[in-house]
Amino acid sequence: MEISYLTAKSQKDGSLVGLILIWLINATKSFIVFFCDHWVHWPIMVLSDTRAYFPLKHMYPDVSQFD
Repeated sequence: MEISYLTAKSQKDGSLVGLILIWLINATKSFIVFFCDHWVHWPIMVLSDTRAYFPLKHMYPDVSQFD
């Protein structure tokens, strides 16, 4: 809803600020997609290969309580 409002506003008055806001929103969306695709799937693949890269005690220091 906010994106369509900004789009309509920038088309209405042609302000540079509105266009910059739209560009920032699009850049943020593409960055989030890249970030999720890269940093969510990669650790899962590594963890499925071997758990040595991410020892649980380094990620969760309190896990030693459950040993």
